[in-house]
Amino acid sequence: MRTRYLVLLLALLAVSVAAADLGKKSIQIWGSTSRSTDHTAPVLGTLDPAGSGSLGGVSYTVRAQATDDVGVQDVCFYYVYCGIAGCEAPLEDATLIGCDTTEAAGWYTQLWTFPSCGAAPGSRFNLWFRARDAAGNQDTAEQDDQILTGRGC
Repeated sequence: MRTRYLVLLLALLAVSVAAADLGKKSIQIWGSTSRSTDHTAPVLGTLDPAGSGSLGGVSYTVRAQATDDVGVQDVCFYYVYCGIAGCEAPLEDATLIGCDTTEAAGWYTQLWTFPSCGAAPGSRFNLWFRARDAAGNQDTAEQDDQILTGRGC
């Protein structure tokens, strides 16, 4: 009788050890043992400058509001020089102004010093805004036809 209990006890112990080992194993997916469950992209809100407009001086602080269900990693700002006539240009053709990783008073900001491009006043730029989260989800927005007045470029 003792032998049966001992065999049963050893069998239960073996099952417990096997179950514990299964709990320690991970499934590899595309060479990684971790994966993100964040599939929601950040959302860009109010942008400044808003829409087409005229910008004077030699610099301007571009701003954007962004939210995310997990957290915004950064908001990056870009420009495309379009000349006098204006243009359609994708984000891939844009020049980085800079990125902000810290929200202050509800805004992500970056000082844009206008490029020295030799263009006359009235030159047009398109501005791009991109918000990303840690999982790599992103949202982009474009503001066309920012016209530089006064000094121009």
